[in-house]
Amino acid sequence: MAKALVNIMVVCLIFSILSVVMTSGNDDIAKAKAEAKAAAAEAEAAIAKAKAAAEAAAAAEAEELDTSLPSFSTSAALSFDDDFIAPDISAGKAPVNCVIGDWEDFGNCNQTTGEIQQRRKITPAMYGGGCTVTTDANGYDNSGSRACDRYCTLDANWIPEYPTCPTACGQGDSTIVQRRGQTVKYVPPGQGNTCYDDVNSSQRKNVIECPNIPCVIGFEHNFTGAEEIMRQSGNQHTIPNDSMTSIRVPPGNWVQLFEHHDYGGACRDFPNIGEWRDYVLDGFNDTVTSYKVGRGPTQYCPGSPPPSGAPHASDSGTGFGSDRRLKDDIKKIGEYEDLNVYIWRWNEVAMTTYGYMGMQVGFMSDELDREYIDVDVYGYDFIKNGTKISEALENVRKLFPPT
Repeated sequence: MAKALVNIMVVCLIFSILSVVMTSGNDDIAKAKAEAKAAAAEAEAAIAKAKAAAEAAAAAEAEELDTSLPSFSTSAALSFDDDFIAPDISAGKAPVNCVIGDWEDFGNCNQTTGEIQQRRKITPAMYGGGCTVTTDANGYDNSGSRACDRYCTLDANWIPEYPTCPTACGQGDSTIVQRRGQTVKYVPPGQGNTCYDDVNSSQRKNVIECPNIPCVIGFEHNFTGAEEIMRQSGNQHTIPNDSMTSIRVPPGNWVQLFEHHDYGGACRDFPNIGEWRDYVLDGFNDTVTSYKVGRGPTQYCPGSPPPSGAPHASDSGTGFGSDRRLKDDIKKIGEYEDLNVYIWRWNEVAMTTYGYMGMQVGFMSDELDREYIDVDVYGYDFIKNGTKISEALENVRKLFPPT
């Protein structure tokens, strides 16, 4: 700035000298020259003085700039809030706070607490910036956690593992309750499955119904009077002579009645026929002194084969049986002399009682005149031998052989 002022003064002085010269006459030229010379000398002195002043001013200005910077103080002239972060003027950068990343799962689920640890990456603050979280040596905030999912496995075995219903008769209906537990494992979120915490849910509780097993009952009179109960499968017992004249046999049971107390002498069978049956002992009522009962396939009296020779059986072993209750899968296949002809499969009752098996053809007793029908010792219908119906049956079985 000082140098520019000096240059301006020089230019002005030159214009002043030229003006004097141009306005003077010939007589005054010499005088003008002298004055111009003096003015030039004066100008040179002024220039030198101005130059010195300019240099001094420049030096003073530079000195003032050098000493002002280190003495600058924001605290001396300004007042700020407590949380204000003073800028780092010397670095020429504005403050930058830390950058907080998203939470991420870290490690495994804790099997005691059911939680998994979480962490987040923290980018450090710069240039005097701040941060509200604490990090570990690797720059992570490890203070987070969240709940894991549950993965449940039902136990393979029920308790009790092999339940058994009561085998004794007359115990009434009952139930057996089986239960099983579940194993719970905590797994990362999104990997769980369905759990059954309710111990009474069908997945963890199983109820087995045990129906009452009816007893074989012996009566003093014809199904009245005092009862002698034969209580369970495989049971055997002795009774006073002439104390039982009739018996009631429930489905699934067989009975053997003996003449003597040692299960010897005359014996009479009552097979398992799959339904309730009442039997009057007739002439055997004064003879019975011991008995055996059981469940399942019939056990016949010692030395006695199945009753293939009973009134219900024919010489061929297929019998004149015509009782619908002994047959399954009944189907009409034709007619013979105005009688309906059927094919059927002998059922379990026919097999266990008479030994009948497989397929057979014939008539149904409930469609025949009762004069041609009789009832055997087990209470089932059969066609009387030597009648026109028995002859018709033999012809039908020749015309319609079972296949």
